[in-house]
Amino acid sequence: MVRIDKNNCVGCGICVNICPQGFKMVNRKAIIEDENASCIAEAANSCPQGAIILEENKNLEEASARQAFRPGFINAIGSSFRRGRNFGTGGPISRGHRGNRGQGKGRR
Repeated sequence: MVRIDKNNCVGCGICVNICPQGFKMVNRKAIIEDENASCIAEAANSCPQGAIILEENKNLEEASARQAFRPGFINAIGSSFRRGRNFGTGGPISRGHRGNRGQGKGRR
């Protein structure tokens, strides 16, 4: 999400020059035209007053965190490691894919 702090915006137009798809000027203040424009972050970083504020979507972050730390998800990964399973095929890891395990040069 993008927002503009109207109190900090001095109407310099740098954001519009950098990102005309994302911003336009109305009454000497920048307004958001398209917050999904690919140049929004560059314009925000270039604003001399720091008036363009990029806010992350907290709901998406929280949902991602809940998904990654679900007990079933972690247990499934852990049990596959313990059983020596190949994540791509689900089958056992063959001897050729287990790595060197110390039988190579330089180890005795």
